[in-house]
Amino acid sequence: MFRFVPSASMKVELLPGQEKWLSTPEKIAKQTQRPDVEAFAIYRGEELVGFALLRQLEDDTWFLWDYAIGKDCQNQGLGTAALEELIALFQREKGLKKMVTTYLWGNGPAKQLYEKVGFRQFQVWDEPGCHEVDLEYIPAPVGREEKGATL
Repeated sequence: MFRFVPSASMKVELLPGQEKWLSTPEKIAKQTQRPDVEAFAIYRGEELVGFALLRQLEDDTWFLWDYAIGKDCQNQGLGTAALEELIALFQREKGLKKMVTTYLWGNGPAKQLYEKVGFRQFQVWDEPGCHEVDLEYIPAPVGREEKGATL
């Protein structure tokens, strides 16, 4: 349903105020130069719907650094569906066994999306200048039906 096209920048338009939850365009451009980082424009057919930036932490573990769905594509289930497809793609092609991510306190849409996909909270940071929640997702092995099974 989705195509993940390598991209060095985020091209989707966000709703006002959403940019504060993501890396700056300059940081995204810098991070995409790293050999352990992959970034994608997410398309449904010919329509650009989102952006994903991931960093490989270990052979089988990836950090979802930035994930965004364009303002005209939000609240349609596309964020959930695209993330599930991205995880499945990384399982098949990269040997992914675990994906981790964070969201900042107050970002309710991110919390809802990640929980819907099956991410589970494993750490909370509540310190001066840092208020975030760390999440992990351990997908079922390829070929098994259970979603989010713990290995």
